Amino acid sequence: MRTWWSSETDMQNLFASGDIWIAYAWPADWVAMKAKKLKVAYMYPKEGALSWVGMLMLGKGTPRPQHAHAFANAWSSAKSGSWLENNYGYGHSNTHAHPASQDLVRALKLKDPGALSEPHTHIDRRVPRRALYARLWEEVKAS
Repeated sequence: MRTWWSSETDMQNLFASGDIWIAYAWPADWVAMKAKKLKVAYMYPKEGALSWVGMLMLGKGTPRPQHAHAFANAWSSAKSGSWLENNYGYGHSNTHAHPASQDLVRALKLKDPGALSEPHTHIDRRVPRRALYARLWEEVKAS
């Protein structure tokens, strides 16, 4: 390993300068680097990609729950979904949201319904030994 980065900007600059040519990153980095006309490809490891599902939550005792519902309605719109896909390369639950870039559709396999399920993608879940892995990673970074 040549280096590790602490911000997406660092990683993108390292990639643009040729200091690195492969990185573990988010779809937003692919979108940003494509916009800068960098030659990037989205990889799919033979072991499967890591993924996660975000959600909205309403905390117990929130003083103005009606605003949370208005936010959820706005966030779930096709307009918000398309913006999220176009600007960050993140998927959206609204099936009427579509990214403008066919390169993005191909890179993220958005037309393949199996691309986001096992064994191709491993959704983030509880990892019983996560604390151990985090401690070991801290040791690697300290060395």
